[in-house]
Amino acid sequence: MVHSLALANIFHRKVRTAMSISAVAMGICMLVTMLGLSHGTLEEVANRVVSVDADLFVVPRGQSLIFTNGALFSHKYQPLIEGVTVDDTPVVQRAIPIYFHQTTLAGQTQRVFGVGRDDLRYFLSKRKLLEGRLYDEGDRFKKILDGKRSDRGAYDPETVSEEELACGCELIIDSLLARTGGYEVGQQVQYLGRPFTIVGIFQAGAAGRVFAPIQTLQHVMNTGIPYSTVIFVRLSDAVRQRGYAGQRAASEAVRKATGNHQVIEKAGYEGMLRDSFAQVYIFINVFSVVVLIFAVFFVLLTTYTMVLERTREIGILKSLGAGRAFLVRQSMTEALLLSGVGTVLGIGLSFGAKHGIEKFKPLMTVDVSAEFLLLAVAVGILAGVIGSLYPAMRVTRLDPATALNFE
Repeated sequence: MVHSLALANIFHRKVRTAMSISAVAMGICMLVTMLGLSHGTLEEVANRVVSVDADLFVVPRGQSLIFTNGALFSHKYQPLIEGVTVDDTPVVQRAIPIYFHQTTLAGQTQRVFGVGRDDLRYFLSKRKLLEGRLYDEGDRFKKILDGKRSDRGAYDPETVSEEELACGCELIIDSLLARTGGYEVGQQVQYLGRPFTIVGIFQAGAAGRVFAPIQTLQHVMNTGIPYSTVIFVRLSDAVRQRGYAGQRAASEAVRKATGNHQVIEKAGYEGMLRDSFAQVYIFINVFSVVVLIFAVFFVLLTTYTMVLERTREIGILKSLGAGRAFLVRQSMTEALLLSGVGTVLGIGLSFGAKHGIEKFKPLMTVDVSAEFLLLAVAVGILAGVIGSLYPAMRVTRLDPATALNFE
């Protein structure tokens, strides 16, 4: 009987009910979508970086692996790291210098990974080259620069002609970026104030979406000085087999060898990423509270209005013997129906938002996980319960005689 009366009361004012449900639904949709977008994008970035076949990231003191850009590390660090030992046993298989830079492709800022051609295998791993080829085929540009270097490794950048530089102005991009921007193999894009040719497209999922020859970036940005931004470290198989203890010992040895620069273990990268965006999560938590207040307000307003409109009917029910518990259940049922329908509709809209975002902004990831859906349901139920409290209290305080005389 309670449910029948609640449904009848709700459908008595269809427009008002629809507006209240819509308000709750929009709040829930925004909550789930924001959570899914923030967490999904960060986890997607973390998963791509973790896919690198390396174990440690060496970052200059005071810099962030996530936000760092430009050159800081001297080329002397590479052999220094590769010579690190623990108990007189070499622990590093390969130190991979990386030069980070940025460009704009497909309407968004993309981090460019400057990587030597031979080191691409650590990033692409088992991902296939879908079209074209790798850049700097035959190490043409690298050989041009090596031929101009002195015994100390330096060369005069003025001696490199535009025709020679064109050999190194090549990029490879991932398939998702290619599809989003409509890029094809052989197409030229503007980067570093000159045309770069896209020579290959690889399967998406690698740490970077854009790779370029590190020698080209060093030549253009550093006048040929072989500086790098970060050094990825691939430990030896023997160290890997020793598990966490072996990696910790190697990490400490690398830190000491580099003069106490930051050494980040790959396993801790995701946590570091979350810490770096802690302010974003604070904003989302605050927004969750705002959504709850927003939903409570509309449920309260609708339920309270229903109580006012049915003051006479409530008096009749009380005169017929309806107790406080019955009337409270009646009010709470109405509120929970409003918030419940709004929550379900909001969750449905969040899946629609996920589809729309990933269709029109494919480089973004929206992860609508079970955790976020449970949170949305909890917010919806809480909104219904809180929104029904005051109307329920008013119902129980109504005097039957006064209510019957109400017009």
